[in-house]
Amino acid sequence: MKECQAVLEALKNVGKISCNRSMGVHVHVDVQGLTLEHLKNICLNFIKHEAAMDSFMPNSRRHSEFCRSNRDAILPHAATHGLKHNEIVSCDNLEDLCDIVNPGQARYYKLNLQNLQSSRSGEKKGKQTIEFRQHSCTTNYSKIEAWVRFCARMVKNSTDRPRRLLEHENEFDSLFDTVIQDLKLKAFYKNRRAEISHQLHDDHGTDADPCCDTCGTKGGYCEEIIL
Repeated sequence: MKECQAVLEALKNVGKISCNRSMGVHVHVDVQGLTLEHLKNICLNFIKHEAAMDSFMPNSRRHSEFCRSNRDAILPHAATHGLKHNEIVSCDNLEDLCDIVNPGQARYYKLNLQNLQSSRSGEKKGKQTIEFRQHSCTTNYSKIEAWVRFCARMVKNSTDRPRRLLEHENEFDSLFDTVIQDLKLKAFYKNRRAEISHQLHDDHGTDADPCCDTCGTKGGYCEEIIL
């Protein structure tokens, strides 16, 4: 994180950084050594709390061709979330899990397992990672640091299988109290959720949300000044 902060500080010399709503902050977490059961638990926790994570992301990252919904992709016509849960639990191997979480072997999902699959099959050399693609474009170190910590804790604390999602359950509290277990992160994202809710209200509920989470520019392009 110190190296990341140093890079962002160095960018101040550039002057202006261009951002648009198609960009995002992608975090890869090394999962080498985790079992198939551990990986399934990560996926279960992710789809269980996807809506809660959406609540502190801009509109452009909730519905995007570059970070599609994993929950919606799994048995899209399923009547209950329990069926989606069972679909993941029943996976017998990594290939099946990747195909279920990322249908069509596409990487453009909020949670991407395709790098993990290719690494283990020998098609691609490198670390075995899963990729979190949900965060919007930003050069704000505090937001990047919080998201990296969030993704790392999501992986680390997903060794136990979560109970099934209930429709009436408070997903935000469930996410932070049972999975992330970090009061500082909970407070950070509670404030972030309130900011985005206020922002969307000011936009009268339209889709013209800011292109990234650090500026107020509407539309598809802006120049973010690093302060």
